[in-house]
Amino acid sequence: MKPIFRDLLFIGFFIFIIGVIIAANRGGLGDTFALARQIPYFDKVGHFVLMGLLAFFAIISIVPRMAGGAKSATFKVVSLLILLIALEEASQAFIPSRNFSFMDFFAGLAGVLLATWVALRGR
Repeated sequence: MKPIFRDLLFIGFFIFIIGVIIAANRGGLGDTFALARQIPYFDKVGHFVLMGLLAFFAIISIVPRMAGGAKSATFKVVSLLILLIALEEASQAFIPSRNFSFMDFFAGLAGVLLATWVALRGR
């Protein structure tokens, strides 16, 4: 895959995630996922998939450009993503339209870890 395509995937998906977070913080996702919410554990699956994809795209886009070796760069990228996921989840405790959940954080963390493993196996 060409580097520009990897970068566009990461940037586009990152912007999408930011948009989803902003819409959710404003209470604007009510009808968007009405049908999907009927699926058991949809919220957890969503965190797992979205954060996993974000991690995968970040790893394939950012890590090849970083100095210090692939393992060190991957650790830095993954650590930053986990920190951002934790901060975003913690911020929900202060937003009236959102709910803080350790399980949401752990679902996102599991997605990041699986995506990291998949990205590293693909090298």
